[in-house]
Amino acid sequence: MSSIIESEKRDVFPIWRKYEDALKIGELDPFLSKKSSDFFTKTKTEFDFYTIENWKGKNTIVKAADILNYAVMHNNVDANISIEAAKFIIQNEISAGKNLIDLAKHILKENGDGFNELIITPNTTYHINDLIYSEISKLKRMVGREPKFGVGWIELARSYVVLNQIEKAKRCILTALFVAPSDRFVLRSAARFFIHLNEYDRAHYILIKSPFASSDPWILSSILSLNRKTNKKSNHFSKGKKILTDNKYSDFSTTELASAMGTIELYNGSVKQAKRLFKKSLAKPSDNSLAQVSWYSNLGDLEGGNYPNLDYAYEADTVRSYRNGEIEYSYEQNLKWIMEEPFSIRPILTASYNTSTFLENYKETINIVKLGLKTNPSNSRLKNNLIYGLIMDGQLNEASEIFKTISAENDNKFTLNATKGLLEFRSGRIEKGRELYNETIDSFKKKNLAYLEALAYVNYAREEVIAKTDIVPMVMSKLKSICEKRPERDIQFLYNKNVELFEKTKTNL
Repeated sequence: MSSIIESEKRDVFPIWRKYEDALKIGELDPFLSKKSSDFFTKTKTEFDFYTIENWKGKNTIVKAADILNYAVMHNNVDANISIEAAKFIIQNEISAGKNLIDLAKHILKENGDGFNELIITPNTTYHINDLIYSEISKLKRMVGREPKFGVGWIELARSYVVLNQIEKAKRCILTALFVAPSDRFVLRSAARFFIHLNEYDRAHYILIKSPFASSDPWILSSILSLNRKTNKKSNHFSKGKKILTDNKYSDFSTTELASAMGTIELYNGSVKQAKRLFKKSLAKPSDNSLAQVSWYSNLGDLEGGNYPNLDYAYEADTVRSYRNGEIEYSYEQNLKWIMEEPFSIRPILTASYNTSTFLENYKETINIVKLGLKTNPSNSRLKNNLIYGLIMDGQLNEASEIFKTISAENDNKFTLNATKGLLEFRSGRIEKGRELYNETIDSFKKKNLAYLEALAYVNYAREEVIAKTDIVPMVMSKLKSICEKRPERDIQFLYNKNVELFEKTKTNL
């Protein structure tokens, strides 16, 4: 088990949140800083369906929904047609469904109609099965009434993903793309779905074929992140540069674009350029771009700077408070991050590591990982963390049974080997446990993975001390040379715990 905060990197992939949350946060806001007065007339081939002529006399819920989605994204919420469509939905709210009603109220509030602020429903329902199925039932009725409302299909897909019903989710995603092929929320959500399946090329294809791939910074940021992930070369980076220097675009609309470009520069070794781009991303950051800066500890003054206070920046708060040593607060924010992205393994891995390492609450570790396994049942990293929690909680038989179900992934086999070593030690087979730990430590050393080498050794040393073996003094001496100057918070914490444990037991050796 290792800390992904200390050992892994991050890309600026879109966060797949609920539609009402995306609307509230501003991800569906227009990307231009000024209103586009020619929205309904400028590109007839793209917007013919949404013209005034098509709307008048042929009013339907589906057409009203499409008009409002495009109006919000292109900053035309005050256009007469947008207001008409919003009022039409309110007048037909029995047939419209909650998502459409929220959007209509948002449009009318922007025009002074006195509606209250939208209320974002907590995502806590997303890991309670009966409520998930209730949500699915409502969404199925909605798309039955409004089969051309792409957002409804995306919301339904998200619920299916949480239940790991991937084929059902995929059908919903493909339907959404068919009925709303240019909708930003649909495109980014669909891309995130295929990223979840590790189908990066397919996610890239969905975004790249959009008519807004080169002009919408929200879509372009996702394309650039996927380019980096899949080592694709393109001219999108230069297109991003042009957008960042064009004052027609608002700071918030370009925050993830600047962050994605900064990440590329960082991976290419251009730290100075990366810092410049990350700094630009912080002019008016989203939770995603804020998390990206928080994740990279080598950004110096940026990483330790004064961030804007975003109520929904759960991932960023998790990472920042971890780095500041505020582990309990970090864990509180981590739980909110899990609810924000209930299908993602990253918040689960982070939470399970911190509960087992710093909080030493192994039952909580077990519960958290089991939650993650509902959505990702075959993930070997989650299973490894579950096994670790079970071993530390004394449930050795159950840990052994779960080991039998794991098919180790290439990047996880050494970590699994170390966990097997732990199980052998706790089962009284010290020689075998020592052998497995040493194999793991040597493997990390050969690969120049110094952090993972130190982490494996500090866990190994603990087991030697607990077992009170003859080689404990030698192991502790080597532990000091390996770990004493390591900068990572978890290494220092575990090293100091080992020293305390050694001091308590050395008189009995």
